[in-house]
Amino acid sequence: MFTLGGATGVILGNSVVDFVLHDTYYIIAHFHFVLSLGAVISLLSIVSFSIDFMFISKSLLPFVISYLYFYHLCLIFVGILLSFSPMHFMGFNIIPRRIPDYLDSIHT
Repeated sequence: MFTLGGATGVILGNSVVDFVLHDTYYIIAHFHFVLSLGAVISLLSIVSFSIDFMFISKSLLPFVISYLYFYHLCLIFVGILLSFSPMHFMGFNIIPRRIPDYLDSIHT
């Protein structure tokens, strides 16, 4: 998430592009990638990869829990990409935020 958000931040570093993309969906997707979702993915990955060390036991339970956390992390990552990647494409098409109706070309 930080890599995707950083790449979008480099694009927004250009003042001409930033002026054009201001108040579009591109900015919204960038902020979600960088600020909120980057922190959520990092916390979930820490828990996923260190849960065996937190609950040291001879049983099979921590091994199963770590795999369940990893699958949960992967599903959240795919869900985030499916949610916010279209916002980048809509932002590149200069679609402003808070509009009641979209163009017909977006529906196709």
